[in-house]
Amino acid sequence: MPVDLADAKALLARARRHYHEFERLIAFDHLWHVSERQDPKSSEWVYGIALNKLRLVAAGPVIADCANNIASALDHVAAAIAKAQGHARRDNLYFPWGLKREL
Repeated sequence: MPVDLADAKALLARARRHYHEFERLIAFDHLWHVSERQDPKSSEWVYGIALNKLRLVAAGPVIADCANNIASALDHVAAAIAKAQGHARRDNLYFPWGLKREL
């Protein structure tokens, strides 16, 4: 039986749309700015990072949606492979994010 990846491809396409939305959010204003200066007294270099809180708040849900769609696409790939191998549908089948060593 061939592997049906239609659902996984649809989820991945949705993740791509979220990623493009993220790119539009940060196109003119970055999420952070790194600064550097030399301390006039000690001559040491001092580095800082300034976070753009408004941009981060706006980008957070978009990044989360993108990641969730990618994770769901991987779950659908795992399920499609299992189905193609003749296994019955299972509600608790997920992409293995971490492998456990079982003795």
